[in-house]
Amino acid sequence: MGCSGDNQNYASPDVEDVGDAGPTSAGPLGGPTATTAGVTSSVGTTGSASAAGNGVTNGSGSGGVSGTISAATTAPGATTAPGSTTGQGGIGAATTATDGSIPGGPVDCSAISERDGWELCDSGSDFCAAVFSDGAGCAAVCASVGLTCAETWENAEDSCGPDMSRGELSCSSASDHESDYCLCQGPSATAAVGSTTTTGGGGGAGGSTNSSGSDGGATSTTSDTTVSTSTTGGSGGGGSSNPGCEVVAGDAGTVNSTIVVASGQTFDGECRRYRAGSALGDGSQDEDQLPVFRVEDGARLINVVLGAPAADGIHTYGDVTLENIVWEDIGEDAMTIKESGTVVLDGGGAFNGEDKVFQINAASTFRVSNFTARSAGKFIRQNGNTTFRIDVFIDHCDISDMDEAIFRTDSSSSTVTMTNTRYSNIGDSLFIGVSSGNITQSGNTEY
Repeated sequence: MGCSGDNQNYASPDVEDVGDAGPTSAGPLGGPTATTAGVTSSVGTTGSASAAGNGVTNGSGSGGVSGTISAATTAPGATTAPGSTTGQGGIGAATTATDGSIPGGPVDCSAISERDGWELCDSGSDFCAAVFSDGAGCAAVCASVGLTCAETWENAEDSCGPDMSRGELSCSSASDHESDYCLCQGPSATAAVGSTTTTGGGGGAGGSTNSSGSDGGATSTTSDTTVSTSTTGGSGGGGSSNPGCEVVAGDAGTVNSTIVVASGQTFDGECRRYRAGSALGDGSQDEDQLPVFRVEDGARLINVVLGAPAADGIHTYGDVTLENIVWEDIGEDAMTIKESGTVVLDGGGAFNGEDKVFQINAASTFRVSNFTARSAGKFIRQNGNTTFRIDVFIDHCDISDMDEAIFRTDSSSSTVTMTNTRYSNIGDSLFIGVSSGNITQSGNTEY
């Protein structure tokens, strides 16, 4: 169920047959293309329609065309390097069930709330999360609201949530426990705040020699929590994008003790939402809050949505890879580099913080790409009054509404390289404390 770039929801650009688009109306065009050179455009391939379960037909529109950009010009919703080609997504198709209903409509979880011995913990448009204390079992709880059991955990003590410090239980067999936590889900998933489920057509082919096309059909909505570098069209003739968790695939419940991702392991959150319990922190600016995730040297954390409160987010120790991480609310800090290493973050977004998005407390290399950050004090901060060197690389990001700066340091040896990035409403300066000779920029656009 991962939400990486090969997500099955995205149209394949090399499919030529056109399926039945179903009883749907055309959706909007994909991300607009800025064109400044007189190179002949090439036509993208035609998208296809694919049938989904429960009588839902997902129709994708015709392919887009490509245009060449000869200067550092960028259209909203698509990030491109100078001289590269951006494909324009074709017309998408809205998703409609054959009975005329809209998938992802609200689930009625009231039957759980009304039952003695059952407690409704959380709910969304396609899920109910609950704890039973009468031995009924998760299958019965979920069946009462017309859903199926997606996950069963022992319930956390004194909390309506899962105890993730213990192993997950099976939905297919009764646990014989008096009380467990149940995650009940329906056939469809809920669109994340600010995202769109309309699918663009295939991207256009690359335009000219030594240039590459970006993916077609950028979603590019205007909500405060849109991951604007995400794309839902088929691939163009190259380019780089990472869709992040555009869809929240249910709620993982409350985390009451830090989840440790050990060296050599990959933790796939499958785009579910994790919230910090009070034992970790309340997501304020109070110091010494605990992280929801601790990622050890050589580990990988992917496809995670951190809801509010997020306490102190994610702590990294050594060489760490993070992919498709969305902070719906930044909390104290979204991520802190606690020990030296190379930390790579590709895809996702972070929103609504009072101070820093990312804090770096040890000599490190930090690479962040295909990421949206909005409404915070600073995008990246090296720990104050430290002189160790850190090297920061920012590529294909969208950064806006920072009260102070994109990167601040007190070290004369630290460096920053920012490329192909859009930025807006940055308070005092793009970079504070960085020696002029340690700043490299290219292909960036202020909007």
